[in-house]
Amino acid sequence: LSHHQKPEFPKSSPEGALETGLNVAEQLLASVQKVGLGSEMRQQTWFRDIASFREQKLPQVVIALCGATGVGKSSLINAILDDNIVPTSGMKACTSVVVEISYNPENSINATIEFLSRQGWEHELSSLLSVIAKFDPSEPFSISATQKIQDVYPSLSRDELKELSAQEIIDTDPEIASYLNKTMTISEADSAAFAPKIKRYIQSTNADDPYRGDSHLQEPSISPLIRVVKIQCHAAALATGAVLVDLPGVADTNLARAAIATEYLQKCKFIWVVAPITSYSAASISFIATKTEDVSVKEITDELRLDLKPEYRSITNDLEAISATISEHEHRLRQCEAAIQVLDAEIRQLDASEDDLEKQHKAEKKSRKRKRSDGTGAGSPKRMRQGDDSINSVATDVVPETSESSESDSDDDEPFVESTSDGQPQASLAARNSIIKELQKVRKERKKLDKKRQRMQQELQEHSADIANSRREYVAKDKEKNAYCTLERSKVCVEQLKAQFRQGMKGFEDENTNEDSDHDTGSKKETREDISVFTVSSRDYVRITKPSSDGEPTCFSKVDDTGIPALRKWCVDLTVIVRKPVARNFLGRERAFMDGAVAYMSDLEAVDAADRDMLQSMWQSSAQDERATSPTDSDEASQSPTSIAILRSSLSESDESSEGSEGSETSTPAEEPRQGIAAQLLIDLKQVVASSKRLLTDRFRRVLADTFRAAGEKAKATGPVKAEEFCDELHWKTLRAVIVRNGHFTRDPRRGEFTRDLNADLAHLILDEISTSWALLFNSDLFHEFRASVVRAIEELLNRVEDSAPAGLKERAEHQRRIIMKDTELILGGAIALANALISQEQKGASRSIASHVKIKMLGGYNAAMDISGANTKKRQKKAIADYMTENGEAIFFVGDMILQRLCEAVHEAADELTERVVKRIPQKTEVSMSVLWESSELTPAEKADRMEFRQKLKTLQKELDVWLEEKEPLVDHAETESHMDTSP
Repeated sequence: LSHHQKPEFPKSSPEGALETGLNVAEQLLASVQKVGLGSEMRQQTWFRDIASFREQKLPQVVIALCGATGVGKSSLINAILDDNIVPTSGMKACTSVVVEISYNPENSINATIEFLSRQGWEHELSSLLSVIAKFDPSEPFSISATQKIQDVYPSLSRDELKELSAQEIIDTDPEIASYLNKTMTISEADSAAFAPKIKRYIQSTNADDPYRGDSHLQEPSISPLIRVVKIQCHAAALATGAVLVDLPGVADTNLARAAIATEYLQKCKFIWVVAPITSYSAASISFIATKTEDVSVKEITDELRLDLKPEYRSITNDLEAISATISEHEHRLRQCEAAIQVLDAEIRQLDASEDDLEKQHKAEKKSRKRKRSDGTGAGSPKRMRQGDDSINSVATDVVPETSESSESDSDDDEPFVESTSDGQPQASLAARNSIIKELQKVRKERKKLDKKRQRMQQELQEHSADIANSRREYVAKDKEKNAYCTLERSKVCVEQLKAQFRQGMKGFEDENTNEDSDHDTGSKKETREDISVFTVSSRDYVRITKPSSDGEPTCFSKVDDTGIPALRKWCVDLTVIVRKPVARNFLGRERAFMDGAVAYMSDLEAVDAADRDMLQSMWQSSAQDERATSPTDSDEASQSPTSIAILRSSLSESDESSEGSEGSETSTPAEEPRQGIAAQLLIDLKQVVASSKRLLTDRFRRVLADTFRAAGEKAKATGPVKAEEFCDELHWKTLRAVIVRNGHFTRDPRRGEFTRDLNADLAHLILDEISTSWALLFNSDLFHEFRASVVRAIEELLNRVEDSAPAGLKERAEHQRRIIMKDTELILGGAIALANALISQEQKGASRSIASHVKIKMLGGYNAAMDISGANTKKRQKKAIADYMTENGEAIFFVGDMILQRLCEAVHEAADELTERVVKRIPQKTEVSMSVLWESSELTPAEKADRMEFRQKLKTLQKELDVWLEEKEPLVDHAETESHMDTSP
């Protein structure tokens, strides 16, 4: 699929399923509008369902690209997109803001640039000014802070910055201030026009440029003012819902940018860690190595013992054979050159002889001319001319026509021959012929040498061409060897990375195994033991696919060897994991809707009217009940408390009420209910949601409260020691930088230096202790009891309806019950998947917030250490931090209440979604489905014809959906959907 081609998805893909489902929805709407639907409840339910079908969309899959500055994230994105969308540079970092890239169905590239608020920029300036005030101007972090401000305000000197407040700095440039709180858009037809315009907003500040020069001469940079850039482009790799997010880092001095980067990390489905092949992060779902240290082929060969592999030996043998061929051709070439030199010497000798003979010949002719002009010659002129012509005729046969030889043909060139008394020449004809014959001989020899030299020159050219071809073949084969060695090295590195991941997970898995032996639920647990690792070369991919780019490929000659096609395919595969269950659920719901519609259109004329009336009086909701069960803006969850008090409530405090509430889920109502099916189910399902909400929050408290307290106690005891060890490992300048940045500092990620974060290290003292309990809790089916309770409540009610049905309707009631339960499973599947996603997202955010909590509680210690100066500064700062932790250990490490509060709020948010998607939908749909048992079937011939036509249409549409649903897969694969959720704290 090319960049400008509209994607065509196969029907078996999630996108094909969505297209099929949307087409079916439009046909359903057109058909339903033609037939009578009876009750108002059916009309509301059916049209609401069809409206939801028509608005169905597949979820986007957010893939975050993390990595240090300069490792090639932007180049990788361009290679995946197969276009130059984001700027790249070999001299400095090119992405200083969060960049989100999603699919645009149109053949254009659009961008939305969201700027910071004035308050957010003011906060960042205040943070940078505090660094400038606290540090010496020669300190690297002080220089960096100054440069970052001067990028935006180049006219301000460091001395001026020390005298101004953040608000005053903003007011110095109204034009820069006008960008704050602003949103801008860019739209271009192609990347050639788009890239230069977006570069200004994405490219990093001049502070990263080693050739920045005088800041007063620079144009102000606005990239530090940007919160996020969102780009939409027509790239095939994004057509299936992938959204690539380039994260420059979460340790930004601006809280707004850091927050949005953290937000993307929390909501992203997958994380790609883009990094040099020598580094590793166990938090990644997939790992992409794009930049490696330069290692010679010989080093790789020796290290990996490639000379023992047949493939490598075959390549080296070919290289040796080509090298031998080149040597042979070069030897023959040298022989040809030597032979040509000998021939040239011989030719020069012949040329000299020829010149001498021609001179003799000319001299002899001139001598005869003189004698004739003096009158001393005698004899017949005719005979003399005939004799001379005979000589010339001999010479003409062998002497080429030249300017010299042409003299004999001129009118004035009359040969003079001395004659005897009888008319014969006195000079010996043999002597004259001797010159001519000798000249003939020389010229014939010259012709032979010329032909021989031509043959030798042709042979020389052939050898030269063979050498050139062999050398090209050698270069190609040598590249093949380099590519082979690089690929072999990549394979080894990939296996090493995977081995590191497995080793890192081993202890955690062992703890889980031990825990599982004590809490065996009989369910088989699968552990994700591997990660996906790709080694790619974006540069070679671009140079191979676009030969007019910046030079020849340095290593690879085949596109597949660059790793980009495999990564692009994996990008698409990731979206299938998420989107396919949603697509199946969508088509399954449409199929269940049509089953109910077909049942409604079926003829029940044989049923007695009295039986219908009896069922209707027992199970149809009144008009007041219908209004109560219709979806409204009121929300029962709005009255639900979110305080931690719910989590602290004792189980024993309301054992009787809990038993009563649980009994209400399974209790059998009176044989003759005073409310209809929808009204009764509404009450039952509300009780189920409320009970499940209480049970889940109580479960969180039981599992985590004591665990967090024990972890806090242990962290309180070991935290000061951990902080002292942390300080001992750092140079005093680095420690000072860590303190001034409240525990977090990265010196220079472009040089591969790792971030030092005391807050994260202290947080891990807690996380390591709770990891087992945390994983066991969130890897379990949190909504198993909720699902079972909903199904049980519906089945019990439908069983009572079926029991009350007369004999003629029992079979039909059983059929309707099956339709309802199938539809219920689909609705529950989607609702629970969403509730699980909400809980999963919040549990990740809650666990990751521990480091932020530690940072906030440690501010007093950092400030105290920052005020220390003079002799033994490092030692005294270390002691100050440790003493502060000892005094405030409970505030720093007892995070259970905060975490449980967040989890409680997540439970209530999930309960709200369950109420919206289950409680407000299932009761009405259930009654609508069962109402076919008692609704009148007295129809006019025209209405019967419409219904018959609709039934035939439904059957056709059902077959269309069955083609997709026939795959042996569950309609909603919860295990697959949730398998990639990070449950490790």
